Amino acid sequence: MIGLSALMTTTLKSMEDTIKLIRERKELQNEDGSSKCVVFVGGAVLTKEYAMKIGADYYCRDAKESVDAAKKVLG
Repeated sequence: MIGLSALMTTTLKSMEDTIKLIRERKELQNEDGSSKCVVFVGGAVLTKEYAMKIGADYYCRDAKESVDAAKKVLG
């Protein structure tokens, strides 16, 4: 699991680039091509729509939602 947070709009492009790199790295992919990494994003300047647009698996508006999402991932 990888968590990214953005508090300033200037960091959004870096967040998008980071997710793209995670998805492209062969060592971070399963044999079927899916990602081994689950990416959580949040922060004051993000919306759920933007989070999905940049390829995040989860949008978490606060720390509690991050914990809830991690519980889903970990079972």
